[in-house]
Amino acid sequence: MYYDDATKSQQARDDYLELLHLSWTFLGGAPGSCVKFRAPDAIHHARWMAKAIYSLKIYMFQDQFVLTAAEKKGVTNISLFVALIYSRYWNEAPVAEKAPLNDVRLLAQIQAYPQ
Repeated sequence: MYYDDATKSQQARDDYLELLHLSWTFLGGAPGSCVKFRAPDAIHHARWMAKAIYSLKIYMFQDQFVLTAAEKKGVTNISLFVALIYSRYWNEAPVAEKAPLNDVRLLAQIQAYPQ
């Protein structure tokens, strides 16, 4: 799986690595291993990655929150999008040689993603 390979082969920064680990765990990989839930950092409106990380954490710990049905559905939807599509392309964005093909693949996956 992509996330297993990426966490072993790349030198990802802290927030990138956390997003990879959380996405992998969300999808059912590596239960209990290598994932450390860090305390929330400052969040800024321009920091989409922080929002993606928090969405995954909220989903995983949703039993500890009081959420409405609409909120649970929204957290589930965004977490699925983050784990299935977004994390991979966000992680590979700094790799210049992969950028053109990744852009096309990302757009195709977003277009095919169920609304």
